[in-house]
Amino acid sequence: MRSPFETHHYFEEEREVYEKKVFVDGKNISLVDVAPTKYIGSINDPETSRMLNELGPEIITVFGTGRIHDDIIGNTP
Repeated sequence: MRSPFETHHYFEEEREVYEKKVFVDGKNISLVDVAPTKYIGSINDPETSRMLNELGPEIITVFGTGRIHDDIIGNTP
């Protein structure tokens, strides 16, 4: 659902330029270039829970998701 008003702020662009300069020396680098990465359709899907149990990750980074259900959070090792 889109908001009826503008939600973008110029700060987002400035932050992106700064972070790219500081963290990756201005290069176009994707997360998959620096860390093992899995893409999933829904964070709350039972398949996600099975995958997390199988992988047993120490750290999980979530980007661009909504609310994560307790059964997913509590199901990680």
